[in-house]
Amino acid sequence: MFKTVPGFRGIFQSFGADLPLMTLLSMQFYPALLALPLLVLVAWMAWPRREQRGLATLGTGAAIVVVVPLLLVAVMYLPILRLGT
Repeated sequence: MFKTVPGFRGIFQSFGADLPLMTLLSMQFYPALLALPLLVLVAWMAWPRREQRGLATLGTGAAIVVVVPLLLVAVMYLPILRLGT
């Protein structure tokens, strides 16, 4: 993610088109994604039922690993797809 997102900046500048807000925010704040693994620790410490902490932590980590990259790919390719239509 940290090599591809900055690479899109040049591509988008060559388009000269207005970018969607989510794409602009993603390009500006993608280094904040480094803090996402801390959510696993927060889920572990804040989960109210001790016997379900492991499952909650696993679910949080899996969501971070699967959902965040998929959303980032969708947000980065959305302007490219919109130009094709």
